[in-house]
Amino acid sequence: MSFPINVRCSAEPTGSNEDEKYLTHWSELHAALMLGGAANLVAGIVTLSALAILAGFSFALLIWQGRRRWTSEQVFGCANWVTLLRLTGILVMLATAATGLGAVGTAFLLWTLDGLDGWLAKRHRKVSSFGDLFDKETDAFFTLSLTVLLYQAVGMPAWIMLGGLLRYAFVLILKTGRRKTSDLPPLRFARPIGALAMAGLILGLKPMPPIYHGVLAVLTIALGISFLISFWVIFRKSSCPPANR
Repeated sequence: MSFPINVRCSAEPTGSNEDEKYLTHWSELHAALMLGGAANLVAGIVTLSALAILAGFSFALLIWQGRRRWTSEQVFGCANWVTLLRLTGILVMLATAATGLGAVGTAFLLWTLDGLDGWLAKRHRKVSSFGDLFDKETDAFFTLSLTVLLYQAVGMPAWIMLGGLLRYAFVLILKTGRRKTSDLPPLRFARPIGALAMAGLILGLKPMPPIYHGVLAVLTIALGISFLISFWVIFRKSSCPPANR
């Protein structure tokens, strides 16, 4: 099976401004916190509520220190409010160890809202680097929260959390290679794989037959392959020859 990847070499330097540096540094710190929190959860040192508090504190730091970067007008904007609503719902689900049909319905509602914030940002011309990162990190935390709930509340094996930790490991590995997630061009296969994985994780919150573990294992492997290809694309792109000047 082949993936439709088209790596293009850019003739313009990507450069980074102060805002990008701040957002990148926060993303790296947040990734380390989430990886550490998940490890301590597996070790029995922290609880679901403690992980939710840790994540909430980290996001609060992003919002407060990034207040001058919310939008070009320095107002929070309706799109970011929708993202914050989603994040609040995710934190509540995690802290209360929500499972069952009610949790499935709530999770699907929060997932549906994911498309609304981006639409609002474009419609009201409030697109910003902060909003883009806030949305993506909320998505990543949603995935982590679902896998943590499946492990801690549903009772699945610890390997299920791998799918939720991939994004954070990705961020930190790129840091060691002096790369950024913004260096990754759009990959057509990533969105459908992510959608299938998200739907599978959400459905796992209600009682399912043991064979469903195999379905989630396949989806987790697919996510892992997707991230491996993303690594290849970023480092392949960075090896492009410089443009003639």
